[in-house]
Amino acid sequence: MTETVIQTQEEKRKALLAYGNDRNLIIASQALELLETVSIPDAVKIMEELSEKGLFIVNPSDIESKLLRTKLSSTTDTVVVNKTRFSPKAREYPSNYREMKHLNYSSDSLCEGTLMDFVHVFQQKFETLSGVLRLRQGFSPKSIGFVTSNAATREVEFIGMVLEKWVTKNGHLAFRFEDLENDCIALVLKGDDQLLSIANKILPDEVLGVKGKKGKGGLVIITELMQPDLPLRSPKLISDPLSVAIISDLHVGSKLFLEKELNRFFDFLKGKDLDASDAQVAGRIKYLVIAGDTVDGIGVYPGQITKLLIKDLYAQYAALEDILLQIPEYIEVFLIPGQHDAVRWADPQPPVSKQYMPRLHQLKNFHFLPSPGWVEIEGLKTLLYHGASLHEMYNFNQSLTMTKPELAMIEVLKRRSFLMNFGDKQPYAPEKKDFLVIAEEPDLYFGGDMHHIGYDTYRGCTVVNSACFQERTEYEVKLGHVPTPGIVPIVELDTRTIRTRNFMDGEAVLT
Repeated sequence: MTETVIQTQEEKRKALLAYGNDRNLIIASQALELLETVSIPDAVKIMEELSEKGLFIVNPSDIESKLLRTKLSSTTDTVVVNKTRFSPKAREYPSNYREMKHLNYSSDSLCEGTLMDFVHVFQQKFETLSGVLRLRQGFSPKSIGFVTSNAATREVEFIGMVLEKWVTKNGHLAFRFEDLENDCIALVLKGDDQLLSIANKILPDEVLGVKGKKGKGGLVIITELMQPDLPLRSPKLISDPLSVAIISDLHVGSKLFLEKELNRFFDFLKGKDLDASDAQVAGRIKYLVIAGDTVDGIGVYPGQITKLLIKDLYAQYAALEDILLQIPEYIEVFLIPGQHDAVRWADPQPPVSKQYMPRLHQLKNFHFLPSPGWVEIEGLKTLLYHGASLHEMYNFNQSLTMTKPELAMIEVLKRRSFLMNFGDKQPYAPEKKDFLVIAEEPDLYFGGDMHHIGYDTYRGCTVVNSACFQERTEYEVKLGHVPTPGIVPIVELDTRTIRTRNFMDGEAVLT
């Protein structure tokens, strides 16, 4: 279209019709009215896309989703930043991601909740993690049956799942281990302080490699315990200057939802009122992870209704959509559920369905994953998990605190499974496949739930727990937990540098 100055709405209508004519497009009157609501360049872009698809008659339904996104992108792609233009570098790079579907649970549950369903899950966990442990150099495990029945064997090595754990009357720490066929009792002697420091942190249902010596009465005296863990490695870096930002625990619908602060973050993504340095950081962001608890939900805990600003679940999600539609279209968004979302409580949790977020499900840059969920971002294996089962870790290991959530996440990586201490508080669904085992070696592991930021690097894996966009709750006050709302971590994928931005103040500082 020629660069003619359009001064009136009638001239704009004629120009659009003329351009459609040139492309052999017949534009329905209602469709034309929709096109008139955006700028000429955006309307031209929409018509070009429709023409390339081979359409001749353009109806309103053909352009509504494109029009919605164009309205947003027309104001977010390029803005003025202190008399310079915000042209995000990330927009110049093609998206490079792959959902690792073979590791991801879908909403098509086939489990019936029978005893054998649970047995099958534990068998899968044992077999998968046994395979990991067998790769250890200098470790040649035999079956528990062989270890207990072979009288000639003094030094023993085996793989077992922790069935029980207790302190004996003599003060030793005892374990009952089982494999697929047999079980045995093994002891960590009370004087072995170094080994006890490890053994005291072991949870029921862990799969461990065990080295030891046979004692009296068929007991095994443990000399070494091995968790599946990640191998020692350096962080894998990419060559392009791209970043991923992580947010979670928005709790839209709560009276304590920090909407103004969240909008500041989205203004940051759009490059609004940034200096050159901050604009460079924002312009690198190609990917955004939203790690669960997007809305506050309904009936999640007793008395919740009095703490809600929006008391209808669908209305909460509609408000969430209105907010998230600000995200520029060149940013790929990966969203997983949490306990407050409209999914089951039991792990693994399915993706939030189209029923609740129909507009976002139509957009190509929004991807709805389960929790835990896997996606490969720029060739980096990325594990996403909201964090529900980590409460088992906090309850069992008093050295862990919610103010250092990254340490609990690292403990999960050592165990290579989110299924722990079965039968306590966190519910688990016995799916036909164990989606809770960490079968791959993640390069990135992102979580939420604790409302407290934390990050670290562990054996080549960047571990990040995002903060929240909710004020301190009554429950957190009772726990004595002080959250860190409004802080967003940003991981630079070419260096693994982690930056944070605090959106609680108008003059938030980038660190």
